[in-house]
Amino acid sequence: MRWGRITVPTFSAALLVSVSGCGDHAAWVRIPAGEAWLGSVETRETHPPRRAVFPAFQLGRAPVTVAEYVIYLNERRTEALPPSDPAIRDAGNRWTYIPGMGGRPVTGITRAEAEEYCRWLSEKMGIRARLPSADEWEYAARGGVDGARYPWGWGAPRRVETKNGPLPVERSSRHPYGLSDLVGNVFQWCSDNDRNGMAIACGGSWSERDPRFLRVFQRTPFPGDYRGRDVGFRVLIELKED
Repeated sequence: MRWGRITVPTFSAALLVSVSGCGDHAAWVRIPAGEAWLGSVETRETHPPRRAVFPAFQLGRAPVTVAEYVIYLNERRTEALPPSDPAIRDAGNRWTYIPGMGGRPVTGITRAEAEEYCRWLSEKMGIRARLPSADEWEYAARGGVDGARYPWGWGAPRRVETKNGPLPVERSSRHPYGLSDLVGNVFQWCSDNDRNGMAIACGGSWSERDPRFLRVFQRTPFPGDYRGRDVGFRVLIELKED
């Protein structure tokens, strides 16, 4: 049995800010400024519990999708390397994707390529877009619920069999801030490294059978050049200070 879509309690949706021109799923959620406990006694050897303060920022409601990444590939032409995602196809003079797979999170992306996408988005939209740090990802995933173990708070996730890779991202959200696909679909690249220099990803994927990967404080190391079908990314937008 593999982990996939998670059934969680219903929460009020947060305001979604749509950004035109970047695909049919381009929406960000405002994460309010605040402070929260990060980590857990279960992670005391790698990142022990501590209190942290955060400014407000916007975070992608869902991971970047195949359809959104294809827009990037076609705009960058030969300047961007195609991912190893099997949903994306070379149609000769342009990139395309297999019908029905545009809504899946894009995978097969190294962290450096995810960062390059963020730079392209920054230039295109006149914003500061980047990968979130693991702290920012965890803070947002907790949804303002201090001590939350999962994005929905507490309670064991429901197992869902997913044999064919990531599922399409959810169109609606049950997270307190309106985020979707935080855990159980794809790991998501973060901007920092662990103490051994490995790139950190959060979120737990469809390929894992261990529910520990679904905890909001879980940080999983990968080689920075990893191109697996279980790792994608979402984008953080920094907000200008008043």
